[in-house]
Amino acid sequence: MFGALRERRFRLLWLGQATSTLGDGLVPVALAFAVIQTLDGSPTELGIVLAAQTLPLVVFVLAGGVWADRLPRQMVMLVSDVIRCVVQATIAVLLLSGHAQLWELVVLVAIDRKS
Repeated sequence: MFGALRERRFRLLWLGQATSTLGDGLVPVALAFAVIQTLDGSPTELGIVLAAQTLPLVVFVLAGGVWADRLPRQMVMLVSDVIRCVVQATIAVLLLSGHAQLWELVVLVAIDRKS
């Protein structure tokens, strides 16, 4: 039934992508709580942060796809995931330390979506 998961390389790919997909689904929820509760932000500020998450995707998807197709796939995936990990860890540290600013979240979320 799960024959493909017996292959080590596929299993690692699948686990990494499944974890990434789960995290992608949780990020907007965590950002909403962070902006509204931690930063005492307004719904407008939450909209700005969420727009910063979507806008780079719309702007860079075509050029990024063409560029990424010219590079080794494994390297693109690993570099992208490392950048996203660093960005999300930075967001977590800023929020947990109480030093987060709205503009920092906007910039970090935009970087997270470009990678």
